[in-house]
Amino acid sequence: MQTGDAARDERTSDVCSAAGGGRGKALLNRKRHLGSMTMRDPANEESRSNPNLTDVSKHGRDTMTRELVALLAFALTALSPWPGVSSASADGTDGVQLRDVLWQALPDTVFGVRIGPDQRLWIELKRFGKPPGIGAIRDAIEREFRKQAPEVPYARPVLFEPNGRVWFVTQIRTHLLGYDGENWVVREAPAGHTFATECRGHGRRNAEGSARHFAGQAFFLDSCGVHSWDGNTWRYQQFIKPPEAQLHQIYLQEASEGNMLFACVVGDQHGLWRWQGGEWTRVEIDVPDTKLLAPWSKDRAWFQTAAGYQLLPLKSALPSGHARLLEELKNAADDGERRRIATALAACGIGIKPDIERAISTTYDPEIIEELVFVLQHLSPAKGGFTLGRFRVEGARQLWCDYEGTAYIGADAVWDAEQPVGPALVIARIDGTEYVITGEEAAPLLPGFLATSGPLALTDRDAIWFPGGRKRCAHLVDLASGRCVDSVPDPEYPWLEAITREGRLFVRQYPGSWPGPLMVYTPGAPDDRRFVEAQRLEIRDHAFCVAADGSVWTDSVDKGLVRFDGEQWAEVGAFKTRAPVRVFLPVAQGDVLVKSDQGCSYIGRDHVCTRADLRTVVSECREQLRRSVVTNRSRGGSSGLYGIAVDLSGNIWLLEARMLSVLVDDRWVSAKAKLLEAGSRSGEVEYLSTIGDGSRVYMTDFGLAHDRGRSFYGRVEDGKIVIEPAPHTSELREMYRSVRDESGALWVPGSVRRACGTSDRISGQVAYRLTETGVVDEVVNGGWATLHDKGGNVWLGGIRGKGENQFNVWRNGEIVAHVVIPFAHEDTPLFSDRPGSVYAWTDAGLQHLTQCEESDPSRWSIAGVYTPTNIEGHRHETASSDLGFIVLTTYSDAGGRRSFLHLIPFPGQADDSGTAKLTDQ
Repeated sequence: MQTGDAARDERTSDVCSAAGGGRGKALLNRKRHLGSMTMRDPANEESRSNPNLTDVSKHGRDTMTRELVALLAFALTALSPWPGVSSASADGTDGVQLRDVLWQALPDTVFGVRIGPDQRLWIELKRFGKPPGIGAIRDAIEREFRKQAPEVPYARPVLFEPNGRVWFVTQIRTHLLGYDGENWVVREAPAGHTFATECRGHGRRNAEGSARHFAGQAFFLDSCGVHSWDGNTWRYQQFIKPPEAQLHQIYLQEASEGNMLFACVVGDQHGLWRWQGGEWTRVEIDVPDTKLLAPWSKDRAWFQTAAGYQLLPLKSALPSGHARLLEELKNAADDGERRRIATALAACGIGIKPDIERAISTTYDPEIIEELVFVLQHLSPAKGGFTLGRFRVEGARQLWCDYEGTAYIGADAVWDAEQPVGPALVIARIDGTEYVITGEEAAPLLPGFLATSGPLALTDRDAIWFPGGRKRCAHLVDLASGRCVDSVPDPEYPWLEAITREGRLFVRQYPGSWPGPLMVYTPGAPDDRRFVEAQRLEIRDHAFCVAADGSVWTDSVDKGLVRFDGEQWAEVGAFKTRAPVRVFLPVAQGDVLVKSDQGCSYIGRDHVCTRADLRTVVSECREQLRRSVVTNRSRGGSSGLYGIAVDLSGNIWLLEARMLSVLVDDRWVSAKAKLLEAGSRSGEVEYLSTIGDGSRVYMTDFGLAHDRGRSFYGRVEDGKIVIEPAPHTSELREMYRSVRDESGALWVPGSVRRACGTSDRISGQVAYRLTETGVVDEVVNGGWATLHDKGGNVWLGGIRGKGENQFNVWRNGEIVAHVVIPFAHEDTPLFSDRPGSVYAWTDAGLQHLTQCEESDPSRWSIAGVYTPTNIEGHRHETASSDLGFIVLTTYSDAGGRRSFLHLIPFPGQADDSGTAKLTDQ
């Protein structure tokens, strides 16, 4: 576990900005090593006010004003070159303005969107650093309140009242803030409670129920109960105590009649409360062995039972005659008669279960007890399913209630009057309207949104947007025909956030703390995207390599080992195996080493060698390997890590399944003993590379400080291995980028850290530049190397104390530029195809950055944003080739585990104005 201090970010305000920007304090370091976590010290919570206070003093309002103004300015100006949206003046007078295009991204400072009754967009900004006080948040809301697209930091709207008052919940969910443009109402959650309420009619998030304006009052949920405000007085009804609240959620739903509001507690200790006439009363539920899901009317609710989902009365009406059957059972003459009566009792339904249990406890006749136990074992929650309007539903196996008055039921059998419909999805509204969707359209609907946001309905017609799932796009279903009539352009955005009255849809990838971009789909608008078409090849495993000459090697499903030379794929006939190739090691002059479960081979232009193990192949091909200094690595699947390096003296360093050995002259020497002697905990390493002129190698085990993690220099002297301490790294992902500049210097991502029992405490960030002489440059808190571009610049990302989309550009010993790449983060792959040209593959597309002036590396701008097409599966690994394309591997679980390799041409080289493509082979 890693721990680090945390403080507020500073933000820049331009994509194309010069070097020398201010440095903020440290942000929370994100997880960087498998099996490790990063933590920071708990931040102080905001000060609490009186729970019944309707206004607050101005004390503390000015403490965060300048920070909030800077944050708002950044949100409005940072992304002006981005083609998806436009921002107005720096003071945010008009806020975010959407263009009339099919598919666009909101600025990456946007965390969420809420749509008011007047169709204004309320923008929830991403949250950086420690939250400010209530006064500063109020000031920001006041400044934004009447704008066309208000932008609110550290709070989000949860309720729009008819009188114009808007209610907000603060970031740490301790306060409700109500504002109508003149007056404030402030409500603080009780100690140990947090507000868990969301804006009605939007995608549900974090199991939060929507706030309500009902019967002239406003209702808000917290983790334990419900707050109500009648315009003058607050009232609170608690349903759960704080310790149990962690395992429960509370939802509000209005009854279709009776002017009632229900509060439903979902969890092990479920319950139901009814609000009527200003009072909350608990509703008795006489349906044993069920889990309450949602109220449906004043006297019915959805329950999860052993026999499936059922719509049952809140107070079960016991079937008539069961008492008479119990009396008959006592006087039955023989076993046959007793079983006939017991079968009749079981058919009465689960409502008689308490009486059966009571009868068991009051009788001593073993024959009667046996039959009563039989009854308990065969009681069914309901006979014959349930009825919704003209539809009869049986075998309801899936159910989702949106608590807005619509239930979605997946059933094995549905009848329309007396006609069987078959398996179907039934959509039932609490107002008595029902729809049935059958066939292929129904099958994927429920599974898609059971784990995502839930559907969103159009207001002008009977159509519902369903969220996506399993690589299926979010799609619009016309309820009258039961057919899909529209879908969003990208399956990577399944989560439905919000929808306007005109049908403009806001979607996202997921609602986590650092989600991808919030995308906007405008049906019928022109599509201005610029496409780059990939060539796709199905491969047997995810392994591949880009050789020294730029060729791509992989193991295809159809042809086995293949090589792409920049124009076409060709089979490599020298290597045949039924087992998939799991390790590729590119070596000198475009040659490669390959390893499968059935053997290993060296495949070169003029030499091929196949043997049973890797060390034998290396020994026999040592002359070919010594042609030049090489350093490469490969992930070796479940077998561990592999790598090879040839030093300046011709010694061959081989990393095989974490074990390091060196071929000195004609003999293999194990490095384990020397590593242990130098302080290694296990004598193993996971990364290997030459540095500088190749006279020394660098190696690391990626271990944490508290786990005795170590890194070393290695060299051979007088035929013996010499191991010496080197700057250590625990940053596996960053190190595997193997960033080396034109001098051969290797960039190592390091941290200032110390061991703290079972964790590491991080107090700083260092990027080391290593040559054969050791550390020649250090960059402190300026990021870790992620790319050495074709112009000789080193790009540093993951900057400590900066946002994840910010990068420094280093050249000749100093940082010469600070660049903000919209929607990028520390794991965003960067590529370069020529001097002054860099590509960033972000969640919002492949962005092409170019130097503003050819001779000036201090300023960069976005020249184009491209959408790769023909991509299948989830992104796994990326690389680039000097032959002019990006290599991408993906995996897909649809129809069984499958892997793919894609070749994507650099679009700026092929066609900066249209579609670039490689033809499938």
